[in-house]
Amino acid sequence: LTILNSSLSHSSQNMATVGERIKNLGSANSSRWATKEEEKAGRAAIHEGQKKRAAWLKQQQDEKNEADNEHVQRDRLTAAERRRQQEQEIGELLQAQESSAAGSSKPAGFQFTAAATAAVAKKKPRAG
Repeated sequence: LTILNSSLSHSSQNMATVGERIKNLGSANSSRWATKEEEKAGRAAIHEGQKKRAAWLKQQQDEKNEADNEHVQRDRLTAAERRRQQEQEIGELLQAQESSAAGSSKPAGFQFTAAATAAVAKKKPRAG
């Protein structure tokens, strides 16, 4: 009988109570981790990896957005410069038309057409 009691007490020491089993089930619910400390370290490593990946993705997106913004800003500046040049050319053409109309007996439309044709020919890009 003493041998049976000692074997029962020995086996009950190895068995966990229901509360301990639930606690272990809740904390180490993955086959990855055998202990709670391993679980904490593993989850911390996973979290750090996720944070690093999210930071890297954010940095990549920020760099792309910055490049896109620079491109848009360059396009705006180029368009503004082009408009300014066109307005300047139109002003020069009008001024040339007015001055030639005052000093010439040719019709004003003829002078404007000739000046516009010269400006377009001067502005055409060369092929090749």
